[in-house]
Amino acid sequence: MRWLGALVIGAVVVVGCGGSESPSEPRKTVAVPNVVGMPRQRAKTVLSARGLKGREGWVDPYVRVNLNTESRPCVGIPGDGPVSDQSVTHGAGPVNAGAVISLRTGCPTGSSLPRCPDGELELHVSPLGGTGIEWVSVRLDHVAGPPCRIDGDLSLSIEKNGRPLPVFRNNPATVHLSSSMGVGEELTATWDRPGCLGINHVTYVARVQAVVGSTHGQVGCAANQQTQPALAEDAKLGFRTYRWKYNDALSGIRR
Repeated sequence: MRWLGALVIGAVVVVGCGGSESPSEPRKTVAVPNVVGMPRQRAKTVLSARGLKGREGWVDPYVRVNLNTESRPCVGIPGDGPVSDQSVTHGAGPVNAGAVISLRTGCPTGSSLPRCPDGELELHVSPLGGTGIEWVSVRLDHVAGPPCRIDGDLSLSIEKNGRPLPVFRNNPATVHLSSSMGVGEELTATWDRPGCLGINHVTYVARVQAVVGSTHGQVGCAANQQTQPALAEDAKLGFRTYRWKYNDALSGIRR
């Protein structure tokens, strides 16, 4: 009888082990959307809607100034800019649902920055060239506060007794500024040859937003000047320069 019991148990074991396994279901795959150019949070939302996970990857703290290798620190907090690259590109083929897509971000765009408060800006006016004033330079400084955006007209006028002198053509002269400004940056605009009239005690006045800068001077040169004096129609805009290093700029942003 013992051998019969063992036989029954063995039969049960064989029957229990002989069941067939159900075939595994294929993993779901999804196409990767293109999120380059999107704000970081928006890109994560789009990826999540496809069943993917967006993860913050490399942050580039510099922006390229030109086609060469010259670069400068971000105007704004690095990483707050739009997505500049993704680890799996759009059109590369489907990936498994739940896959992680690394997102590269860089400097914020100028349009995403707030308008520069007047109290954080300074204007400086410099008539240059001696008695015959060959040109007038206006420098706009961002002296404090977080990164911001200038988007408005910068004007320069030659005045006497608080009013623009009508004998000058194109007075006041204007140039439109549309640029982001980091703390410690500056923009310059230069107008060529305001002219020659032999007028003393004039005031050069620059204005942008509600900020005013001025200096006193004179307009005079050779007596044989024949043409009507004028401020140039187009100002020459100078490049922005950084006075601080990258880490100093960040400390300025946070203060």
